[in-house]
Amino acid sequence: MSLRRTQTPLRIDELESMIRGGDFATVKKHLRSLNSKSIPRDEVVKFANLANRVDSPRFAFRLLYPIIRSEKSLVAPASGLEQIEYAEAMRRMGLVSEAYRTYSLMNLKSYPVARLRMAFCLFSQWRYREAIPILKDYLSDISPEEYSHSIAMVNLAAALVFEGLNDEALSLLAKLNVETAQKKYQLLRGNCLELTAQVHVCQASYAEAIRLLNEATELSPNGQTKYSLYQRKWRAIAECLQNGKSSAPLLHSVRQTAADSADWETVRDCDLYLAHVEQDMDLMKQVFFGTPYRTYRKRITSLTGQNFSQELCYLWNPTKNSHPRILNTEAGSIEKSELSLGSGHLMHRFLQHLTADFYKPLSLGAAFSELFPDENYAQIGSANRISQIVRRLRTWSAKNAVGFKVTELNGSFRFIIESDLALRVPESLPENSPQDHSWRLVENGVRASFFSRNDVEHQTGSSAATAKRLLRWAIDAGKVEVIGSGPGTKYRLAA
Repeated sequence: MSLRRTQTPLRIDELESMIRGGDFATVKKHLRSLNSKSIPRDEVVKFANLANRVDSPRFAFRLLYPIIRSEKSLVAPASGLEQIEYAEAMRRMGLVSEAYRTYSLMNLKSYPVARLRMAFCLFSQWRYREAIPILKDYLSDISPEEYSHSIAMVNLAAALVFEGLNDEALSLLAKLNVETAQKKYQLLRGNCLELTAQVHVCQASYAEAIRLLNEATELSPNGQTKYSLYQRKWRAIAECLQNGKSSAPLLHSVRQTAADSADWETVRDCDLYLAHVEQDMDLMKQVFFGTPYRTYRKRITSLTGQNFSQELCYLWNPTKNSHPRILNTEAGSIEKSELSLGSGHLMHRFLQHLTADFYKPLSLGAAFSELFPDENYAQIGSANRISQIVRRLRTWSAKNAVGFKVTELNGSFRFIIESDLALRVPESLPENSPQDHSWRLVENGVRASFFSRNDVEHQTGSSAATAKRLLRWAIDAGKVEVIGSGPGTKYRLAA
């Protein structure tokens, strides 16, 4: 099929069929061949939807930004469907909070698909249990004949499997296996078989899990989709759990393939099961402390019986140096030196988010969302603000020979240790705005039950005006209670 460069969007129905058949690569190639500015307004939302579904959110964002954020009066304002696809592009770019906020403000009865996308936002944050009732509400709002109904059913099954609600998951998956086979939804049927296999792995029915995964593989014989990789992963996991260390090379092979294709969640899963099968406690701790999601950490504990949450910090020393220089990410400084990023400032906060996840790189969108949570992402200016922070962090590291670099690929950043550096990371990522930092000084410094504004000035070394602003911030955040009024006002730390 020729994919010559064209100025006119073509073949939406054909592209839809390709997606349902799992041929994402051809759809991506076709989208790249299009001149986005030539796409008529009434076709924009359709192409944005296709782009989002094949994981090309920047194309969707580029199409919709001039409509959603236009400073000019448009003949027709942004429609609900355009807002939905714009929010989905933001979610896929890492702007999950902004996307969720957009969906939650919509009329969910008029646009029920917003519920499905809200669930996807929660999936991005490993909040599967919260997504389950949202998915069920969505399913009650739409016709079972719609393709999105099947998509939502499969995602509901995935949430049930992740939460260990196996009986409910198997009941749903049995219906879905029949439905997707009858409707020839090959991609979704493969997903159902893989999810069913995951339940059998959990129940130690390894032979049945392997049989189901082999059946799923036959549905995509070219073996080039990300779902084929997931099937390989779970087959390798089943064989490792069944046979022990002797099958570990299979999982190592899957891990390498996942790393080569930048599928970091698959790499994380491989490390978890390798650590379990090979009883590698160092790797197990690396997965635990290098994963910022509480629900995933519970999964680690459930599988391995190891719970490291009582440990306050972890020293990640990938070079295995016996006397490394230690970068304390909570303090933003090199231990036993005067080198510091300035606790609570933008460079320090960016470093914390950059190093919170040892596996998944920090996307530009996620960085912006974390550092500027009250602002909307702009097409150009927002990216430049993050780039400036990265540039300053790189300069600080190079000037002080700290021993790390920050790489960027396809709009995502990764922390790379170059020499004898090790990271001391906290058990959980603290709130670390300048106000949070100053307030910790107050919390750690006050000894009496009640304290005054003068005490805040003393503990933080700030002016009266700054202490007033900090107290207003603490009151709004529920961190302090106000006792009395006027010059004699006292404060008490909230319970």
